[in-house]
Amino acid sequence: MVRIKKKIITIVIILIIAAIVVSVLYYIQGMPIEVDTYLVELKTAELSFTEEGSVASRKAFDVYPLVNGEILEVLTEENSEIVQGEVICRINPVNFENQIRQLESGINSYKAQIENLSFEENKTREDLLRDRDALTAEIKVLETQKSRSVFVTSENQRVSNEQVRLQEMVIKQNEKYVEIARDYMEKAELLYDADAVTRAEYNDSKNSYDNAVANLEKSKQEIALIVKVDQTSDSKYYNAMINALNVQINGINKRLESENISSMVKYYNSLIDSDMLNIEFLQENIEQCTIRAPISGVITSLPANKSNIVLGGNSIASISTTSENCVEVMVYTDDIDNVNIGQQVELILKRTDDDKVLSGYVTSVDNLAVLRVSSNNSEDRLVKVTVTPDFPEEFKIGYNVDVRFCYFREENQILVPRRALFKENDQDMVWVVTDGILEKVEVQVGRYLQQEALITSGLSEGSEIVTDSAISGLKIGGGVS
Repeated sequence: MVRIKKKIITIVIILIIAAIVVSVLYYIQGMPIEVDTYLVELKTAELSFTEEGSVASRKAFDVYPLVNGEILEVLTEENSEIVQGEVICRINPVNFENQIRQLESGINSYKAQIENLSFEENKTREDLLRDRDALTAEIKVLETQKSRSVFVTSENQRVSNEQVRLQEMVIKQNEKYVEIARDYMEKAELLYDADAVTRAEYNDSKNSYDNAVANLEKSKQEIALIVKVDQTSDSKYYNAMINALNVQINGINKRLESENISSMVKYYNSLIDSDMLNIEFLQENIEQCTIRAPISGVITSLPANKSNIVLGGNSIASISTTSENCVEVMVYTDDIDNVNIGQQVELILKRTDDDKVLSGYVTSVDNLAVLRVSSNNSEDRLVKVTVTPDFPEEFKIGYNVDVRFCYFREENQILVPRRALFKENDQDMVWVVTDGILEKVEVQVGRYLQQEALITSGLSEGSEIVTDSAISGLKIGGGVS
């Protein structure tokens, strides 16, 4: 009996505990859930990204030396301002100066050669004039003797001796002409080999020499005839002698009319002109040893400070203008489709107290991407974008600038936190709170932003939604607080 009574008591206790548990659970389920809510309002929807860039010059000039040589001094510093015409550095001009001295010495030598030629030519002309006068006098003597009608034997012998003497004089004169013609021909040959005279001029000198040799041989033959001349034919003899002397005089006249030194003078003058041009070129090189800034700006690079020698193919300085500064920024290829020429951007200059935000616009986008390897060996592809500031005077070359690209912007749009959305049967839903009670509402998402979603239908301004749809216990009709 006692055992039955204990069993009854145990069952009653279990039923009481179960009733209490059920009552507590029911109470708990009926209690409102604490959640964060968001009151929908009209906002501006934006999509943007920010990259770090730097200020550069739109016009940068690399300065190259026009001459090679040793650097004597550098008169500027990197990152310093320079004015157009100011000296960047000086190169040692000693090599050019030495070459000029050598050329000037050569020119003086050529001028001396021309003066010597003139002296020799004048001396030769004087000798020829003197010889012509002597021959003319001999002709007058012969003509006087020819006019005499009676000759005695002794006189004939004397005349014969005089004839021999005159002919020997002619031979010596012809030998002299041969030497002069040979010298002239040899000089002409040198000039012809140096392309200073024409072939025709050289041939003329050779013909003159050949004629002089022929005249010499003819005069030697004539002296042999004089000895055998029949003294009874005095008239023929005098005529032959006078004719021979006239031939010599005609030869002298032709020699006087010719310009024997003109070709040589022309040759030496051509050498002088060539060396003068070389001197002008070397003087320009000396001027170019002082290297000046072609424009005003900032020295952004100064390789001349790192070398003692400059070569024409290597830059000695880079100068950037300050009047047309721009901002260069590298953009990932994932974002480059959102960048367009003319697009407005924000330029953010970092400051200790407060950042300075200015405006600008995209002016160029490179066609090619470059590879950048990070410290952890990851590879990124980036494209250079150039931005023109609206207030370029605020941007100094080398400054870091954050560039904010906004590629989507619409005002008066309904935006909700992205974590407020959840899917149900592939349909976007949100929990809407009305008078503290939950309900599911279908919505249409027009665009996902970084942290928000743009809702095109299903919600209106003033709607209250749960900001985190992942909270457990949310259910239709459930209370929230």
